[in-house]
Amino acid sequence: MQEQRAAQLALEKAQLESSLRRAELETLRMRLNPHFLFNSLQNVSVLAQQDAKAAGQMLTRLGDLLRVALRRNADPETTLETDIALTQAYIAIEKMRFGDRLSVLFNVTSRTEQALVPTFLLQPLVENAIKHGLAGVRSEGLIAIGSAEKDGELILTVRDNGIGLPSEGMSELEMGVGLSSTCDRLARMYPNQHQFSINALSEGGTEVRIVLPFKTTSSSQETSYADASSINR
Repeated sequence: MQEQRAAQLALEKAQLESSLRRAELETLRMRLNPHFLFNSLQNVSVLAQQDAKAAGQMLTRLGDLLRVALRRNADPETTLETDIALTQAYIAIEKMRFGDRLSVLFNVTSRTEQALVPTFLLQPLVENAIKHGLAGVRSEGLIAIGSAEKDGELILTVRDNGIGLPSEGMSELEMGVGLSSTCDRLARMYPNQHQFSINALSEGGTEVRIVLPFKTTSSSQETSYADASSINR
């Protein structure tokens, strides 16, 4: 009887934590998506004056992206592979606006594709790199997205060849909605288990670096079972 009660308490605790994560995701989603939608609609408005057909295509892409991004039943975490697909849909919208002036490269190791990351993680980082990092860059804007696994950690990077950090350093860097929401989510979902940094690159440009515990759906399930078993002992 005591073991059953302990198992029930463990299950209820896990369900409560899951509900809280979902609530936090919804709160942050309400901050993030209107910001993204506003910027995208501005892009459509500008493009409509230049190329009505391309503007129509952008609206179609935007609709496809928002159907995924605004799902109410979205899990707080998703696979890196899925999050990259979402980010690629966003990039397709931006490339309609920038054309050949924007290139985005992916260097994602196959082992990391099934790693779990916060849902909608990469898109705001790429958006920030385009809006702030590449602002004022006359040559081709280049963004590189990379992933690697090392010592049980998932390492994600988003680099750009833009104007770099302010001369005063991080203290003068304005954290927009996208970056501040990302910091909030990481702090809530991985307290004391993550790293988030923004660094100037020696060759010019900026790198956002995120380090998370490396886990997959199967490993998360195994951890949950192990936690429940430890309570039963």
